[in-house]
Amino acid sequence: MSTHYDIKQEILSKFKCDRCGECCKIRVYVKSEDILRLAKRLRIKSGTFAYKYIQTKGRFKFLKDPCLFLTNNECSVYNARPDVCRLYPFKLDMPVLQDVEGCNLSKDIYNVAQEIEQIKSSKFMPQQEFIENVYKKRFGDKRGEDSTKDIIFSYEDLEYLAKELRKRKDILISWHIP
Repeated sequence: MSTHYDIKQEILSKFKCDRCGECCKIRVYVKSEDILRLAKRLRIKSGTFAYKYIQTKGRFKFLKDPCLFLTNNECSVYNARPDVCRLYPFKLDMPVLQDVEGCNLSKDIYNVAQEIEQIKSSKFMPQQEFIENVYKKRFGDKRGEDSTKDIIFSYEDLEYLAKELRKRKDILISWHIP
């Protein structure tokens, strides 16, 4: 059985990003593994990396804002990027597709998911009350306005979407950069 991380990765592999750089404007949560991977990529010690690039908020660690690795709308550490970046526009720890109104990749995933009948007939719709509660629990009243543009999937719908996309082996959904 695949993990939810793997399922999100599989779904993302069927789509092509237009490299607008919008995902690099989110707050990037980093785990210890991310810090080690990035430090290795930059050929510096993890402590040096943390000192130069990390800010701590409570028990959480984030890359300093704005992302110092974004150059001309491209990630200069792409192969070593944090898991949060690897899964965007999905949230790392929840079955949530974020920024459906702003991110073309997110819009495309949402549109394809809606085309699939089983997902269309399930409760695959914005669930603002749930989102509000999740953000309130995690961030108090200081959640960003962008969270209202998020779509919640059930984990079963994510798995079903991945299964349906496997059947469409010949497609790579993408769009043209204006």
